[in-house]
Amino acid sequence: GAGPEDVGEAAREARPPRARIVAALLRRAQEDFSNRADAGLVAPVSPSPPELVRAVAEVLPLAAGDVAVDLGCGDGRWLVELSRRWPGCVLHGYEMDAGLLDRARQALEGVEPAAQLHSSDLFEADVSSARAVVFYLFPQAMERLRRKLEAECRADAAVVSVGFRVPGWEAVQVLEHGKLRAYCYRIPLRA
Repeated sequence: GAGPEDVGEAAREARPPRARIVAALLRRAQEDFSNRADAGLVAPVSPSPPELVRAVAEVLPLAAGDVAVDLGCGDGRWLVELSRRWPGCVLHGYEMDAGLLDRARQALEGVEPAAQLHSSDLFEADVSSARAVVFYLFPQAMERLRRKLEAECRADAAVVSVGFRVPGWEAVQVLEHGKLRAYCYRIPLRA
């Protein structure tokens, strides 16, 4: 009879062509992300869908003058949306990739107050005054970032992890677009 591998292969081949292509692309992306994580990178180079960014921006508890930090800001899309949804927010983006940082600068031209972009490691970011922190990191980096946020963030700061849960934290809300989720947390009040 057919072994389990043969059945799986037959099922894959029976899928419509578009589904096979999407499945192959997803497998390739997972392999690529795994390879990048093994190489010491802590974040995927995978922009968040605009629909998810907008949905998360709507629920963040921000007001003019509040500080929002994007750890690994990429092309700046989170900062652009936060500036649109919450005018007057003080925005900080941290990114190590010079090309992405240039794209973020271009995307943020004309935003007032001007967003501060930092070419530095996200683990060196100043999150002490942040009312909201957003990031999209590999699971391998989550424990280290969780410890940093618990030690340095102000009490009751909103934290959004795109793609992966923060270990040991309970999400207060989960937003989804397609198969990508954003886990929303609050830093616990300190005694």
